[in-house]
Amino acid sequence: MIQIKCKSVKDTLLFTELLPFQGNLKKRTDEDIKKLAASLLEDGLIQPLSVWHTPEGLFYILDGHARHRAIQYIAETQPDVLKQSFPVILIEANSIEDACNLLLQTSSAYGKITPVGLTEFLKKAPNIKVEKLGIRVKPLSIKAPIKIDTEITHKIVKLKVPKEVVAEFIDLVSKLKGVEIL
Repeated sequence: MIQIKCKSVKDTLLFTELLPFQGNLKKRTDEDIKKLAASLLEDGLIQPLSVWHTPEGLFYILDGHARHRAIQYIAETQPDVLKQSFPVILIEANSIEDACNLLLQTSSAYGKITPVGLTEFLKKAPNIKVEKLGIRVKPLSIKAPIKIDTEITHKIVKLKVPKEVVAEFIDLVSKLKGVEIL
């Protein structure tokens, strides 16, 4: 049997009640958001947003972050859209970790999960095993220069890596044979 973890107790929510949850987990370009906004204006909203209703009464978006951002983009020229109600599906989650797991399961293909974003996101739920969800991240793409100090002692190499790519770099280096990260 499949456990049903969604319900439609409340069919719509005001845009202002919807809170983003995923942070920088996925990367979407401004062009992605503009295209989605154009689609929403032309075709309408065809899929409700999936939200987690917390015990504190907050509504966090689990699926629909791009649509949320596109609506914000539309609101720049059409501010009345912020007063509009949007259809939602309530997703049942018992904890923030459960909500994080459900968000990762419903994550769409219309964005790229980045190593840095995934690392940051999983701080909320460190016990989630992304391998079992089949999540793959694109390879390291460091744009900033990496400075290598020439000091080598006892086969120890010190590297200076830009802060924003540390997690990505550690993930890449940890896969090399014979390399230990201290």
